[in-house]
Amino acid sequence: MFTEFKGSLTEQFVLQELKVIQDMDMDIAYWANEAPATAEIDFVFQFGSNIIPIEVKSSINLKAKSLKIYQEKFQSSLSVRSSTADFKKVGNLYDVPLYALGKLLEIIL
Repeated sequence: MFTEFKGSLTEQFVLQELKVIQDMDMDIAYWANEAPATAEIDFVFQFGSNIIPIEVKSSINLKAKSLKIYQEKFQSSLSVRSSTADFKKVGNLYDVPLYALGKLLEIIL
């Protein structure tokens, strides 16, 4: 069952982690691009003046075409990709391991 629903279960875990972050009493949204290419971001939320997209990956595969499209379209000042991979920061992209999402605001701000 975990193999078949791995992505959905991982996204549900991330949503639960985001909802319990102390200073994050806010709406969490989903973003989808209509054209020219189909793209979607799992979670988008506003913290202060920052609009923060979060792309969730259920494994170490870090390809995030949708996140790249979002960054290009909105010139995002920071973006988050969460997966089973280790922590890494490249430019304005934070790779945050799934287990560390409870400390997300401390990591990115």
